[in-house]
Amino acid sequence: MAVATIETLVKQALAEESEGLFEQLLCTTGKVLTLSPEHALGWTLHGKAFAGLRNYRNAAQAYARALRLLPHDARLHARFGHCLMHIGEDGYARACFRHALELDPKTTSALEGLLAYEVFAPDHPYVHELARMADAVSVSLKTRAHAAFLLGRVLLTAGRDAEAFARYRQGNDLVAKGLQADRLVDPDWHPLLAMDRKYFEQMNADCTRPPAPPCPALIVTGLPRSGKSLVEHLLAQHSAVVAGGELAGFSKFVGKRGADPLARARQLAFQADGSLARLYASAMAGLGRPGQQRVVDTSPAHLRILGFLGVLHPEVPVVLCQRDPLDLGASLY
Repeated sequence: MAVATIETLVKQALAEESEGLFEQLLCTTGKVLTLSPEHALGWTLHGKAFAGLRNYRNAAQAYARALRLLPHDARLHARFGHCLMHIGEDGYARACFRHALELDPKTTSALEGLLAYEVFAPDHPYVHELARMADAVSVSLKTRAHAAFLLGRVLLTAGRDAEAFARYRQGNDLVAKGLQADRLVDPDWHPLLAMDRKYFEQMNADCTRPPAPPCPALIVTGLPRSGKSLVEHLLAQHSAVVAGGELAGFSKFVGKRGADPLARARQLAFQADGSLARLYASAMAGLGRPGQQRVVDTSPAHLRILGFLGVLHPEVPVVLCQRDPLDLGASLY
């Protein structure tokens, strides 16, 4: 009976992780670990829940507890290392990545982390392992693509550009094979273009509600690789601003918009109660210092739903990052 319960909870946890419902995920994985304290996937998702809430210190503590029970799990060591990177513990992070690779040279996430600290020659054994994974038909498309992209980085650093771009091309082809055609088109895109000045004026006239508390978000948006992280870094030099990374708080708040995004916007506008402001205030409190007034959110998911922000919190500043299309294309490639 307990096994069936764990299986059900794990399925629920995986769905919550996929949807970015990290507070619920924290609760669900807590139940999994209560039933099975040595459940590796349960610990992985438990740490992911903390990381998704940008609480990397608690995520690191969760992985440390997990590794006391599962000291030979290479992936848990790699995840522990990435959390340590986020909280500035670079020496310990590097050691975690190295130990993960000693346990299992196929742990691509560990090698990815280690590449932030070390340069590997193309003839290094870890790099040979990457090549084997990228070319192995028995390995998942996602893992093969990840290995190919990491190989591209190693080869480019070594000055072997032609080989590097061949590996990037391989990675892109593998990703393309795994894409579902129905996910390449966003049915909500065109209706959202109707959110013009006239639309907002009408919404403001229709939605009579008490004023919500000001939202401390500062949205930096644009296409991937358009310079959002650089802008965030520059903004966070101000003492009143804290870098939040890709919090995606706004897109999670909007949630699934369904077939009629304009109706969803209207629903949110009428029920606006300050919960979005509280969400960002909580994130800022967890990441920043007393006295800070804004938390930057760089999630690219916000680009196409800015109209919702105009309905809910038009006072929130938005920085739109744009980049030369050729530079953008090369970087994305």
